[in-house]
Amino acid sequence: MKNSFSKTFKRSFTAAAVAMTLSAAMPAIADNVNGAIKGNITTQSGTSLAGATITITDKTKGYVKILTADTNGNFNINQVPVGKYDIVVSQSGFEQAQINDVIIGVGKTALLEIPLVEGNMERIAVVGSAIRAVDVSVTESSLNISSEELDLLPVARSITSVALLAPGATEGDSRFGDQASFGGSSVAENAYYVNGLNMTNFRNGLGGATIPFSAYESFQVKTGGYSAEFGRTTGGLISSVTKSGSNDFHFGVETIYSPDSLREQAPNSLYSQNDRCEDADGHCIGDLYVNNQDNYNNSFETNIYASGAIIEDTL
Repeated sequence: MKNSFSKTFKRSFTAAAVAMTLSAAMPAIADNVNGAIKGNITTQSGTSLAGATITITDKTKGYVKILTADTNGNFNINQVPVGKYDIVVSQSGFEQAQINDVIIGVGKTALLEIPLVEGNMERIAVVGSAIRAVDVSVTESSLNISSEELDLLPVARSITSVALLAPGATEGDSRFGDQASFGGSSVAENAYYVNGLNMTNFRNGLGGATIPFSAYESFQVKTGGYSAEFGRTTGGLISSVTKSGSNDFHFGVETIYSPDSLREQAPNSLYSQNDRCEDADGHCIGDLYVNNQDNYNNSFETNIYASGAIIEDTL
């Protein structure tokens, strides 16, 4: 009885230890909600600078994190909420450096190289071109884009239009709706996530649940090499995060109207060869095959939004 209890306890303890290890490791595998900031602090000559203080701030949401560079001048912070941040770096004997408007998107890592200038003056040097565009520390192929960047591009207001910006993405067969194909996979082999929740249509795999396009804050389109966490897909992964409130109160109404009169009219399709033209049910060259002249499409959408802080700097 004693030996049986001991074996059972050991197995249970081992299972619990494995479960705890997996639960602790899972957030490091992939994050389809937040982003990250990594950087290296150096002197003007390129020597790594240890012990520098890095302050990361999003004033609109009251987010503040203070880090200290390690012996190699590196710093790293994960689980950074999507948003726009100001980064200030200070070190005794060096002028303070500042990088403004660092945009963090869903699954995006901002890689910073920040040189500090020697001197004891109380001058703040605003550093501009210090963000590396390519993160060589990850193996996945992905496109990260924010709503602010999309506002500058002539892109239709749909998830598929955003997905088509990624390399290797093409428009899928229109018979299956407005869907994208990645790397030659069918349009039913993609996955759709919103705020970390799998919103894919599990019945047929075609698309997923959507929200008003104006509510999206950031997108990440994964086209290859992504984690097994996002299983059940041989195509691509479209992950998005919605906008959130800030310390300031905002509200508004948005109306979008797409009239049929501004759309192109598809031509009719006609028979190009005789099909038993002599029969009563036959068709001759020039007979109507598909009638498109009576098609029309009017779209009218109204969105009402409001946001603000329930508890300032907290909720």
